[in-house]
Amino acid sequence: MSVLTAPRIMEMTDTRLRRIVHFYVRQALGKLDLKKLSAFGPNETVSKRGHNYFMVFIEPERTAEPVIFATPGKGKETVQELKRFMENHGGDADSIVAAGFDMSEAFLSAAED
Repeated sequence: MSVLTAPRIMEMTDTRLRRIVHFYVRQALGKLDLKKLSAFGPNETVSKRGHNYFMVFIEPERTAEPVIFATPGKGKETVQELKRFMENHGGDADSIVAAGFDMSEAFLSAAED
């Protein structure tokens, strides 16, 4: 559901909903510890029509709350963003032993880095 539709249903402004979402996301990110992250899987999706890509990274071993990172874009730059995010949350890219990628050329070049 879009951030424009949901507030209408909940009878609030989109600004208020965004503030609420940002508050809880910041709170959750403050608790996120990626020290033990050893594997991840990306899932590319498109927002709206056209080419507005969004990448969601999950930790396959997590049964609850598997999403560890999400960022606009696709391909190599999103993996580099994940690496920076990991480092900011106690993770180490050298500890990754498995990654489940699609066979897109953009990801194959990222896996080589």
